[in-house]
Amino acid sequence: MKTVTDTFKILSLMFGPSRTRSRSVYDLLGRDYNLGQDTRYLNLGYWKDANDYDTACRNLALLLGQRAEFKRDDKVLDVGCGFGEQDSLWMKMFNPGQITAINITPLQIETAWERQAHPRIQYQVASATELPFASESFTKIIGLESAFHFDTREAFLKEAFRVLKPGGKLILADIYPYKTPANPAEWAFTWLIGGFWQIPLANSYDETTYRQKLSQAGFKDIQIEDIAKHVWKPFQHYAQERVNAPEIRKRVHPLIRKSWGTPTDVTNMIAYGIIEAHK
Repeated sequence: MKTVTDTFKILSLMFGPSRTRSRSVYDLLGRDYNLGQDTRYLNLGYWKDANDYDTACRNLALLLGQRAEFKRDDKVLDVGCGFGEQDSLWMKMFNPGQITAINITPLQIETAWERQAHPRIQYQVASATELPFASESFTKIIGLESAFHFDTREAFLKEAFRVLKPGGKLILADIYPYKTPANPAEWAFTWLIGGFWQIPLANSYDETTYRQKLSQAGFKDIQIEDIAKHVWKPFQHYAQERVNAPEIRKRVHPLIRKSWGTPTDVTNMIAYGIIEAHK
């Protein structure tokens, strides 16, 4: 019965008119809907030197941590933290002073607290577009594959600039189209691609517009590196095999497994960028 109920929920998310219910996605996915064996990362991974999902996701988190250049006196804000796997890794590998990690999904925050007890990591339920922090509270803001969900990304960028200290840094791993949709057919395709994952259409713009919005929010020294070749195809190749593993078949809904396992080449359509910008 639960499978039937979840099917209706998934179809509602995929084909409903709204694209702003990312919390509903992760409530539906629960605690176990990922491809990992030893971790609960919820990203596509960086596969340059990886052969399995856990390693690829860890590599992506390490890549962002390296770009963030964490220091012992840093006050870090992690936006869209998922189950907090990367926060424990960053603290272990880079030892920043403090990490405050937020997420819109209470279940994920609850799980994050259960999975770690580091005294310098704090988790809380909060929206990235209405940050409950005073201006100039953080030296680094980092988002691991989350900003495309925010309603809207532009609103988040303004909030991020507000809560960053002067000289602070924003680092994101984010997804955006190579070409901003320009006609009804392209918008319809974008709407379909962003279906289940609840990507607001307002976030569907290319790198040039992304840079403009960062600049308009006040950021400078903007750098964007596209690492899509180390993300999309290797992830899909791994997923097509992993979805048939017994533990995945047991815990993951058939429609989700189908979406992971269906060969769809988006390499030339959707970029995967590492974004760096300063206040």
